[in-house]
Amino acid sequence: MSSAQSPAEEHPNIDVENIYYSGIKVTGDGDVLEDKFNLILNDIEEVKFTKHLEGTEPEIRLNVIATFLGFNTDRSNWQVQVNSGIWRNHVPVNILLHVSVEMGYVDVMKILINDGPLKADVNSDWQDLTPFLRAVKSGSVDCVQYLVEHGAKVQAKTPEGLTSLHIAALYGQAEVIRMMVLSANTYHVDVNAKAGMTPYSEWTPTHCAASKGHRLAVQVLQEFGALLDLKAFTRTRVEQTQNNVKTYSLAGFTPLHLAAANGYSETVAYLLKNGADVNTQSVTKRTPLHLAAIEGFTKAAEELLKSDRIKINAMDKYWLTPLDVAIRNKRNEMTIVLRKAGGLEL
Repeated sequence: MSSAQSPAEEHPNIDVENIYYSGIKVTGDGDVLEDKFNLILNDIEEVKFTKHLEGTEPEIRLNVIATFLGFNTDRSNWQVQVNSGIWRNHVPVNILLHVSVEMGYVDVMKILINDGPLKADVNSDWQDLTPFLRAVKSGSVDCVQYLVEHGAKVQAKTPEGLTSLHIAALYGQAEVIRMMVLSANTYHVDVNAKAGMTPYSEWTPTHCAASKGHRLAVQVLQEFGALLDLKAFTRTRVEQTQNNVKTYSLAGFTPLHLAAANGYSETVAYLLKNGADVNTQSVTKRTPLHLAAIEGFTKAAEELLKSDRIKINAMDKYWLTPLDVAIRNKRNEMTIVLRKAGGLEL
């Protein structure tokens, strides 16, 4: 890989110094390149790629991004596989396509896909995503449509078995969901399709959306026939936190379980309003209220308690009520809420 040129020399007519030198050292090693990529994707305040590149020609935007990532703007080098750093075993032109997709730059994508010998691979894999799945994730309807028109495989999945609709739901991209479902024959989507592998085994797109509190995505899925009480029978999920490792049994969770377990009160309210079973039980007989109580999400619990059908003292497999698990997990505020609502300690 050729050494990067100074962006000030490359593009004297635009302010790229701030883009290039914001909080990083340009040494060219793998970690710094990773940082650069993350800066672009996160578009953090110190960098603001979209702000600095706004109104510039697509050719300029492409060259600035390439320079920033450490690729020389000599495009003859962009087809050569890189053998070091985070780009190992990848071709620069394909990486640039992934980045332009993340940024929603359709005009830059067109250059990379159609510009003579460049021809980025529209089905290239990077970080376990194809450009199509990445466009779905970032929520750009234009990018999604353009990629499909130019040969992107719409049935691509992640290693966890997530389809494009699962990804759109997981990231709350309601407009992409609507567009794909309305063109289901093109995108081959099913609103009740289940993912194939852990940690999302048997999750439907609605499970994905509810787990992140994307109420609008849940609403769009439901409008197109998504079932709200389907249960996913994933056995376990392990989460590494800063201080410990948590293992959760997700067997038999519905979207309402997931919304309650993660404290998304608005999503809980929407699901209940649209017919979700407030007393649905997992394999361990835990209700959504048990899960909200365990995690201490009082607002989610309060939404559940508004239902006149709720069984506040339902017992799980271990003969514990929601109040029991709140006490055991030292959720003091939750304990007060449940007691006021008639919760019993058994």
